[in-house]
Amino acid sequence: FAVLSITLATTHSTAQPVYVNIANTSGIEDGTTWATAFTTLQPALDAAEELGETEVWIAAGVYDEARVW
Repeated sequence: FAVLSITLATTHSTAQPVYVNIANTSGIEDGTTWATAFTTLQPALDAAEELGETEVWIAAGVYDEARVW
């Protein structure tokens, strides 16, 4: 995976990252692992905000939040 990491705090985080992978087809999207990654960015950002200081790891891909499924 090529990964883009978005840090939501100014200090280094030791918290579990929230994962995003548009290719996730597991049917589970909780962001806790690559296998259960969110498939869109906004839910991952919301989860990271709820967790406080954390990172969002994003697998390579094209993420079009306006796309209608």
